[in-house]
Amino acid sequence: MEYFSNNQSYPLISIWGPVPGERTNQRAELYALYRAIHAAVYIRSKVQTTCTKIYSDSQYSIDCALNWVKKWKSNGWKTTTGKDVLHKDLIQAIDGLLQECPVSIQHVPAHTGIPGNEKVDVLAKRGSGEQQERQEMHAQF
Repeated sequence: MEYFSNNQSYPLISIWGPVPGERTNQRAELYALYRAIHAAVYIRSKVQTTCTKIYSDSQYSIDCALNWVKKWKSNGWKTTTGKDVLHKDLIQAIDGLLQECPVSIQHVPAHTGIPGNEKVDVLAKRGSGEQQERQEMHAQF
């Protein structure tokens, strides 16, 4: 995740790292969105801004955060088939942050040459590599 200034010419913050808990693509996408919103809350506390836009190539994460969460909350965190909602902990955390700091979240297509999106892909791979390195180190002891 990167935060860009208004002129979009340079990143002010780059964040990457391993995903806590189970490592799945959906959980990683949700965690990235959580970290982006968390950073927006922090930035708003330091800089006078009223508009924050987050771009994500994960339609799943956007739907979880903006659409499906309302129904899940009213259904006791059950899906329409009665199963427990996956990644409920992250979705609840995202929802809490959005209540505190509403942001605009816009979908962008993945792997289409959008500079910020391509950079985030590099950061995600870096974070994934760190997770693998930590697991390998831990397994040696």
